[in-house]
Amino acid sequence: MWLYLAALVGLYHLLRWYRERQVVSHLRDKYIFITGCDSGFGNLLARQLDLQGLRVLAACLTEKGAQQLRKQTSDRLETVILDVTKTESIAAATQWVKEHVGDRVLLVGLWGLVNNAGISIPTAPNEWLTKQDFMKILDVNLLGVIEVTLSLLPLVRKARGRVVNVSSVMGRISLFGGGYCVSKYGVEAFSDSLRRELSHFGVKVAMIEPGVFSTNITNMEAFSQSFRTAWDQASPEVKELYGETFVPTFLESLETLKPRWSKNLSLVTNCMEHALTACHPRTRYSCGWDAKLFYLPMSYMPTFLVDFMAYWSSPRPAQALQLDLRGLRVLAACLTEKGAQQLRKQTSDRLETVIPDVTRTESIAAATQWVEECLGAEIHLDFFYHPGKPPLSTNIPTGVFPILGTFTCQA
Repeated sequence: MWLYLAALVGLYHLLRWYRERQVVSHLRDKYIFITGCDSGFGNLLARQLDLQGLRVLAACLTEKGAQQLRKQTSDRLETVILDVTKTESIAAATQWVKEHVGDRVLLVGLWGLVNNAGISIPTAPNEWLTKQDFMKILDVNLLGVIEVTLSLLPLVRKARGRVVNVSSVMGRISLFGGGYCVSKYGVEAFSDSLRRELSHFGVKVAMIEPGVFSTNITNMEAFSQSFRTAWDQASPEVKELYGETFVPTFLESLETLKPRWSKNLSLVTNCMEHALTACHPRTRYSCGWDAKLFYLPMSYMPTFLVDFMAYWSSPRPAQALQLDLRGLRVLAACLTEKGAQQLRKQTSDRLETVIPDVTRTESIAAATQWVEECLGAEIHLDFFYHPGKPPLSTNIPTGVFPILGTFTCQA
């Protein structure tokens, strides 16, 4: 039985591999319109498709970005300046595209639309931000995608072509505040509804869901400045809640993750190219090992488990310090040893720290054993706390407890 099952699985993957290798004909006669070509994924995709012989219409935000792209590509590639937050700019770019993809033999309509333009800042805990902070990101990442798509949709439908929307793994699982995750969830919803509507007209819609890559969107200098600006505009009550050490601790934790960010942008652009050129493109493309092995599986986990992982691996607001000042015994989980040392310097000997790695089972098991030893036979869990919610009383017996946020126990 198992042999037959293995044979069926192998046959399935073989057929899938063969099916996905089928390429659309007459690619050199097809036009592709790409937004956000100044840098990053859009820039590399424009150069990559130009080398393949496709007719690339590259939209850049700045003239400088357009000039640099033209220097690196052939005469086939053409550029236009586009600000996806402005209706008049989108209308002008749409007219420009129409003039290039006129009713000529084999050049009817727009074969591919790639909505790549996007920003990631301002990003910070939600209550640090204003409505305008959210709208700044939504205007580009979501509303810009919608308006550009609706403007060019008649041309794409005429060619029975492709719409490729760049989303993110954060469109599947929201791990931080601000408009970025909100916008990417919106892109996913818009793409799903669009795909079902356009299937009647032979148009295929694909989503690109990259993990974390080193691009302008993940520029640490710009992110740090934006994060500090959000902190400066936060209310005194919020600042008291989070504490002055939260910002440097949070930014330091991001710096420790930076070496893991992939610099191989072709992992993303190869997926984009497949979505545009394959006869049978996928609906979703997870790009990068972190997306495939961490974020995607996490998105299918039960919500309580994802919450546990997020709470335990995030820097703590100053609430832990407040509990220590009240005389409670605090068991604090920190992301880094430096963060744990800083916390211990500011608290009494009652507070104890542990440094778990939530991606390693043995680390979680060791931390669990450590908590059990701290609770001991004469100590029970009185209440637990996790950021953003008030402490909750419990009647949990010794050795049976939830692992959420900052633990507190008293004799």
